[in-house]
Amino acid sequence: MQYVEFDAIVQAVGELRALLPAATGQQREQLVDTLGSLRELANQALDAWMELDELIEQTYADLSLQEPTTDSGSWFDGMAIADDLAVWQFANACELRKGLAYYDLHMYEQAALAFGKAVTQEGDESAGTRIYLALSHLANGRLQEAERMLAEASQRASDAIEQQAVLEVGVQLAAAKRDWHTAIDRLFDLLDTDADRVDVWYNLGVCHLRLRQWAMAQRCFLRAYQRRKQTEALLGLALATWMAGDREGAGDLCSSVAMAPTESAHHVQLAASLLIAAGRSQDAANLAQRCLHNPAVFATGYYILALCAFAAGNIGRATTLCKQCLTLEQNRADAATLLAVCLYLQGNEVRAEVILQRQLAQSHDVPPVVALLAGRLAMRRGRFEEAEGFLGQAAASSHAASRMLARRYQQMLAREKELFIGEVSTKQQSVPSL
Repeated sequence: MQYVEFDAIVQAVGELRALLPAATGQQREQLVDTLGSLRELANQALDAWMELDELIEQTYADLSLQEPTTDSGSWFDGMAIADDLAVWQFANACELRKGLAYYDLHMYEQAALAFGKAVTQEGDESAGTRIYLALSHLANGRLQEAERMLAEASQRASDAIEQQAVLEVGVQLAAAKRDWHTAIDRLFDLLDTDADRVDVWYNLGVCHLRLRQWAMAQRCFLRAYQRRKQTEALLGLALATWMAGDREGAGDLCSSVAMAPTESAHHVQLAASLLIAAGRSQDAANLAQRCLHNPAVFATGYYILALCAFAAGNIGRATTLCKQCLTLEQNRADAATLLAVCLYLQGNEVRAEVILQRQLAQSHDVPPVVALLAGRLAMRRGRFEEAEGFLGQAAASSHAASRMLARRYQQMLAREKELFIGEVSTKQQSVPSL
């Protein structure tokens, strides 16, 4: 069956993607606007399809509820029960399909509403529906609702597949709560059913990294890599190796990654960052130059070159490269942060603060370096309460260097506040009374 509206939208999106590699900054803005309009059209088409589907299902239900001729009471009772079951099945199936469609489109709020209706239908004991509802709540940040629904799913899981799904969602829920010990327990439960699952070993490595258990993280990433030669596992092993204090070992691992194809911007950036941290900036620069020959990672190439220049102390060149990166990807937060730091170091505090304020307005999750710089700039302008807030955020971060620098700034802030209060008090005393 052909869906003309969706086919046209898919074709239009494909044409937009073909324009991306050569698009300028202004053209990319226009493409974003056009993409938003196409998304709205897709949503409208989906809503119309949902209404039609619901009407069809209701018609099925109506057809099954024709008034029967009552030759016998037992026959009528049986038909009434069958009709009630049909109504529930059709209504439940409709809401379930709606929920799945919304979930696939990442429209998690609408998915949660549809799955919620399916779950509340009398007689529904499906573990699968509750698992999807838990995932929808999780995507919307409603952790308590997700946990409650996952517990209901666990009680109803009737086979190995559903039990495995409950464990996998349990890992996601524990990670969202930053409960890494519980996440590890759930992951080991998954290994009991399949000891060779690469994704489970990889996620165990991530959890041990979060707990700063470097040796355990190394072992888990190594087991993942031994089972399947994937770049993610090798980079995880390199990161754990570097955190354990073995810079040379981490550099060797990343050098092999640097020779691999440069299709993933995330992999390239992590490998380059580790190479720079291991003192191999030239290897990182070579990797960046390769990125400049691949349109998919153009911006990442410029960002890596900016990092290399910054590490070498060439702040002016780092500033220029950050601007080139942001020309290609205007909303790239890491490049904007590095640009703000460069501008601050060059004495252009006004421009640095404008960039930081824009980032703060776009995200509630403030990186430690942004909080540090925002706090320092607020302190230099006498906005002491604002500075205290930002420095407090940086001091509470998990990044040791950020905590140390934040505490140093907090000490400076306390002294400056004392001096400011003293100056104000002196001025007030010098004013003659009338």
